[in-house]
Amino acid sequence: MNLFENAIKYGKQNGAIKAGIYRTDDKRILIEISDDGVGIAEKTFPASSSVFTEQM
Repeated sequence: MNLFENAIKYGKQNGAIKAGIYRTDDKRILIEISDDGVGIAEKTFPASSSVFTEQM
């Protein structure tokens, strides 16, 4: 949910937000969220792009 909230908060007013959910060949789930905002500062990008995993 945080990805959607950030896209709404930091995207352009009346801008586009795109979401996609895909299953990869190795049976993982890939979730993509994009918007037309200014983006993430390069110095903070590595922390924001870490892989999230949850074991059930």
